[in-house]
Amino acid sequence: MKSTQVLLVDFEKKQITQSFSTGVTGLGPIQLGSVRDKFVIENPDFSSPGRAGFTARGQTASGVLFMPNINYMFQFVVTPTGKGALSGCHDGYPAYQVMVGTNKVYDFKHRSIALLKLFGQCDIEIKNRVGF
Repeated sequence: MKSTQVLLVDFEKKQITQSFSTGVTGLGPIQLGSVRDKFVIENPDFSSPGRAGFTARGQTASGVLFMPNINYMFQFVVTPTGKGALSGCHDGYPAYQVMVGTNKVYDFKHRSIALLKLFGQCDIEIKNRVGF
């Protein structure tokens, strides 16, 4: 996995914390770290009892500086038991996986290494996935 954003929802404290890691691009003996990294949590909402809503956005790019950004935006509603809903969008490349606890709730595997799928944003839309 090249990049990972981990979000922890604390229902007691009504807060969401995050961590992220990004990988490297290997060009022979040269290892280039990622650039333009921006991973944020937006609009945290704990107003409904037993539910949290928030948006997770991520942006990164290969250390090969002419490469376009990798972008995604996922909107979540989750409960303390790990049930909820997911919607949002992401680039058509690379692969994307969303886990809630130990449950894989979304898995997208790109069909080709089409760098054109990195230009723009939201090539792939995720309709409201409810009940994971």
